[in-house]
Amino acid sequence: MDVNFVVQRGTTFSIEVGFFDTILEIKEKVEKYQGIPVSNQTLIFNDQILQDDDDIWKCAIFHNSLIHLIETVTNSDHHRSPTNHVTPHFLLVLIYLI
Repeated sequence: MDVNFVVQRGTTFSIEVGFFDTILEIKEKVEKYQGIPVSNQTLIFNDQILQDDDDIWKCAIFHNSLIHLIETVTNSDHHRSPTNHVTPHFLLVLIYLI
């Protein structure tokens, strides 16, 4: 069955899912086809946040259901150069310990 998604920025897409898939499996499919990491996804259906271990049939998600996808961005998602991975505070602690 196909499930429709609307992302907070207004884009929409559909993904084919199985009736007995878990929410985590749906998130993995979203990552595969849309490139949004599982850890950055919050799925909302009928004003409820869907938990990873829930089965979609228990959530009453059926063919053509509309799920809202909230994409969060974490600090690790931003591009960092190798020389910028140590903060000045960390360097001060290292100097103090030596």
